[in-house]
Amino acid sequence: MTPASDSVALLVLTYGARSHLLQRVLDAAKNGSVAPTSILIVDNGCQQPVQVDSDGAISAECVRSETNLGSAGGYHLGLAKLLENPSWSHVWILDDDNLPAKGCLEQLLRFQKGLAKDSIAIAHRPDRREFLELVRNGGQFPPRPHSYQAFSVRDLLRGRFRKAPTPSGESIPMFAFGYGGALVPRAALQDGNCLPDPRLFLYHDDSDWSWRLGKAGFHAFLCQTATIEDIDAPWGGFVRNGASPLFSKQTDPRKLWYSLRNRAWLERNMGFAGLRHDLNAALWIALMSARTFLAERSPRQILTRTRIAWRAYRTGDAGRLDPWPFG
Repeated sequence: MTPASDSVALLVLTYGARSHLLQRVLDAAKNGSVAPTSILIVDNGCQQPVQVDSDGAISAECVRSETNLGSAGGYHLGLAKLLENPSWSHVWILDDDNLPAKGCLEQLLRFQKGLAKDSIAIAHRPDRREFLELVRNGGQFPPRPHSYQAFSVRDLLRGRFRKAPTPSGESIPMFAFGYGGALVPRAALQDGNCLPDPRLFLYHDDSDWSWRLGKAGFHAFLCQTATIEDIDAPWGGFVRNGASPLFSKQTDPRKLWYSLRNRAWLERNMGFAGLRHDLNAALWIALMSARTFLAERSPRQILTRTRIAWRAYRTGDAGRLDPWPFG
């Protein structure tokens, strides 16, 4: 069976106790000018199992994990489940707090038709600073080789970060993108190697996924006319004193471990290694530590976080995905 042209499966991941957010997102997605033909909800260890009802021509189902698999495991589960159904040509991915504007899906489909075959269309998020910078810079390009977290001492010495020429036309390239708002053609997912890696659990798993998709020839572009809005507070928004959210004493240190471990692991796979990579990582960690110390004046806390950060970096840089090692 060949999937119908522009038959869109909607995939939404939810967890915890967020049914109030999930329902708003589903209602907005179904009531747009173009609606998905089917819906799959991933219940990622919700406190109460998600209840789904098919609504007219839109079939809906739920796949449940009794434990929270993280974003990587949850989206891997959902996409693998969807691939068992041959009836869709594209999957539209939304987080459970990504509220699509009216006409969002229609705009994504129209935009995608103007791109090269098998390109990925990404919805715009004008409430997010990084998306506004993306538009202003004319695209998001691969980080400088051997940089860490896109930080490079070479750029620092030059007094600027890497600049790239603004592309012509409305197609703004994205080197890395999050799950929420992506319209992905089925062909990009047929190879199991192009599903999210469950081992990464949280943090930079979407960057790893988008990098592998791009490496396989499925490139992403921002659609400025299709917008979504986050209706839940962004992670790290609680830190308003100038500290780095990852290094702040208000943050669970395990988040620091997994974020830095995964980033180093990804950059190792991208070929970033050696003394320059180590130097850039050390300086980035030092700058984040200093920034947080100046904001929170907690020297013992910062020393602990710095040790965790460096060990996390060394673990990922060695190609290992060790779990939290501090008990």
